[in-house]
Amino acid sequence: MTVTHFETARHDVDSAALNEYYTTQLKGETFRIPKRYVIDRLIGKGSYGVVAAGRDVVTGESVAIKKNKGIFPSSSPVKDHHQHAPHCRSIMSQKRILRELKILLHINHPSIISIKDVFQPEEYDTFTDLYFVTVS
Repeated sequence: MTVTHFETARHDVDSAALNEYYTTQLKGETFRIPKRYVIDRLIGKGSYGVVAAGRDVVTGESVAIKKNKGIFPSSSPVKDHHQHAPHCRSIMSQKRILRELKILLHINHPSIISIKDVFQPEEYDTFTDLYFVTVS
């Protein structure tokens, strides 16, 4: 019996470490995600953000990780008055993204993707991006 990289990783990493975040870049996009997930490639870009294909190292499932960019304004103060505050979505855009999340959390149909995970912010004062994970 051969042991895959996934099986080795699953046994070598404790569950607390899987919840730690790391930063990775792919084609100019920065993702800050839990170690539980590994990104393989970028699969799409849109007006709200980017989607990457990856996998869950615990279950071995192929996943899609959607990064909704600039959803909420950062509450950290701007230190230099010449510096602009980070871009933030309109209230309408925020509502659309949260509505998408709410709908996907309640739908259970084989023809529609379902939410596997939503990342908790590391710090509420500085979080602006919202990540959804779906099984692909």
